[in-house]
Parts: sequence; structure tokens; C-alpha cells
Amino acid sequence: MFNNIDFKDEQNERDFRMKLKQAGVPIADSDIAVGVDFDLDASRDKFNDEQIEKSVDEARVQSSIFNATYKQGLPVPAETAAYFKDGITPEEYESLVKKFAPTIKDDSSQGGSSPTAGSGSPDDERMTEDGDGQRPEVSDEQRADMPKA
Repeated sequence: MFNNIDFKDEQNERDFRMKLKQAGVPIADSDIAVGVDFDLDASRDKFNDEQIEKSVDEARVQSSIFNATYKQGLPVPAETAAYFKDGITPEEYESLVKKFAPTIKDDSSQGGSSPTAGSGSPDDERMTEDGDGQRPEVSDEQRADMPKA
């Protein structure tokens, strides 16, 4: 609780609310934008769409650079090599989608998710390749040579 504050204009009020939010007070963005004349939900959707488009465009550019330099026998620029090193391949993407399907919201089916995928737990990584859910057998002799954490 604090004494009443009389703000002379909306900008001072927004600044005050922003400082409170930065200090850790849980204030919604829509409460900070008091008196702002635009639809925050529509703006957020538009912003998200723009970020997706920019990311896809960047992936296309980096892929084109990689393909062009590789085909000409030129070294791949460091920035492009780093982009691919830090990214994931389509095969890795499919693997991740299968692994984490229960936790991924599927917008195309109104929020449903695949019940057939793994649980996404660390134990899933130790499953056998055929996906039968059995842990691979490891003998005590094999464990003896394994590095310790």
C-alpha cells in the first residue's frame, strides 16, 4: 500500500508502472499500456507472425549461402557455419517432435497432442532403437569402464 499519487499525464503513469514491473511487481503489459489506442492481442499476434517470418527468411538465406559456397567449392562463411552448427536438421526436428509430442500444443487440432509419442523424460534417451521401451542390457564389466560423473 502507498499513498495516492496524482499523475499529471499518462506518460508519467506508464513510466511509474514500468518501474514497478522492472522492480518485480507483477503488472500485466496491458495495465502498463493505459490509454494506448491499439489492440494489444492483435498486435501480439502480428508481432509473433513477423518473428516467425523473419526466422524462416533467415534460415532460407543461410541455407542459400551454404549451398552456393559448397557447390562452388568455397569455404562456408563462419556465420553460416555457426548458424547450422547451432541449429537442428529436419531429421533432428522430427525426432524432437516425436519425443516431446505430449508437451507440444498442436494448434491445428485445437490443442490436442499425440498420445503415441514418448514421455520426453531423460529415460527415453536410453530406450532401444526399435522403440520397444526396454532398456539396453549393460553388463557390470561394461559399466566399470564408463566415465564417472
